[in-house]
Amino acid sequence: MSRPVAPWHLGIVATTLVAAGPAAAQTVPLPGAVPLPASVDFRAPFTAGERVRILSGYSPTGGSSLHDGTDRTSYANDYYALDLVYADRPDSGLGRDVLAPLDGVVVKAGWASAGWANYGQRVILRHDLGDGHVYHTLYAHLSRIDVSEGARVGRGETIGALGRSCQGALSCSSFSTPHLHFAMHRDSTIGGSGTGGSYGGHAVVPEAFDGAEGLAQGDVLTSSNATGPTCGDSSCDAGEDWASCPADCAAPRVEGTEVVARVQTVLAQGADGGPRFEGDAGAPGPSTPGPRSGALVGNGCSVSGRGPGERTPTWLLVLVSVVFGARRRRRAASGGWAPARDAG
Repeated sequence: MSRPVAPWHLGIVATTLVAAGPAAAQTVPLPGAVPLPASVDFRAPFTAGERVRILSGYSPTGGSSLHDGTDRTSYANDYYALDLVYADRPDSGLGRDVLAPLDGVVVKAGWASAGWANYGQRVILRHDLGDGHVYHTLYAHLSRIDVSEGARVGRGETIGALGRSCQGALSCSSFSTPHLHFAMHRDSTIGGSGTGGSYGGHAVVPEAFDGAEGLAQGDVLTSSNATGPTCGDSSCDAGEDWASCPADCAAPRVEGTEVVARVQTVLAQGADGGPRFEGDAGAPGPSTPGPRSGALVGNGCSVSGRGPGERTPTWLLVLVSVVFGARRRRRAASGGWAPARDAG
């Protein structure tokens, strides 16, 4: 059985780049290739805020003759690969961070060898995008590797640094411009000659690529990649909720019976008339010295009946404030305690 052979280089580039902005239409995959699932929030693999230039784009005529193959069984399918550089940095960003564009698991990290040797130092990540397929992303020609095989990485985490490594050396005579060779494959096999690579399966069109579509050689876009969720990106990610990012996450649906139950719980807890505002000297019970902070507290418990230190939803704070404000006004009108006023 023949062993997979990797393309000798992924970095033969044209000497002239045409300045252009990303097109508005998404690239339609050629036969054998597949699109990125529409629900995937894919970010550029460079630091947030940095401008990214496409040194070589899709196809053998996009700047590198070795960006080829959509569904070959024994080769890397790199038709939709991209060679990327930092647009505004010296030496095209040599030594600058390369980040994971998606959450994933490291399946290869180190020097590529044998038929894959021209990748130089490379990292391959495996991703589960929720559609029943396995995806792999490749990051080649790195000057440094910051992850190890088997490690889990989150989107925005540094996996290495942009370089020009190949054939076991940190510099390569087959191309002069430091760059990141990036490719994405679906249902590919990891293995082959030497330390192995990603072959077979299907080439993936990596769009929308940080919001950009119709990518071509010379295009420049701005990365928004960062560790953790990004509020305002129209995606309610893990770690975000309505309270922390209402722009991305819908308000929680709370039934009226739950509201009543929570307020009754609060009323039952307040032996001295319920919760108070921190720093309100007129409220009964112990008072925390200092300026009025507006933090609604109870006697050792939160107004929602949760444990100390747990976050209380804003809507519940407002509701309980209204309830106890009414109670205080009724007590004051009937001759009960009244909030103390500042002397002067």
